[in-house]
Amino acid sequence: MTVLNREAILGVSLKRVEVDVPAWGGSVFVRELRAKDQPALLALRKKEDSNHDMLVEAILLSVIDENGNRIFQDTDEDRKFISEGSHSTYEKLAKVIADLNEFNVEDEEAEENFLNAPAESSPSD
Repeated sequence: MTVLNREAILGVSLKRVEVDVPAWGGSVFVRELRAKDQPALLALRKKEDSNHDMLVEAILLSVIDENGNRIFQDTDEDRKFISEGSHSTYEKLAKVIADLNEFNVEDEEAEENFLNAPAESSPSD
């Protein structure tokens, strides 16, 4: 195994994958969550509908454009768009985020809750 130096470590970027999103008419990139994203997600655990809110937040934080810029912002409008959008898109992005962040078997309950967080339905779906 190679022993890394500082320059090698700093040259590593977050994993990302391109995801086709038919409901949006194209594709986006989804990156793995950053260490600094964790406090925001953990704070949501205390809320009543925490699984849903955590998933929406993870989507807001993980969906990026080809240049690595977040597509969604920390706004009520963007949260509502994700919450009231296509359930299949919500599920697809949840699966990709779970895979990228390597939720492991020791955290099976958290992964199950994350993947099965109920989406709020909308008559326009």
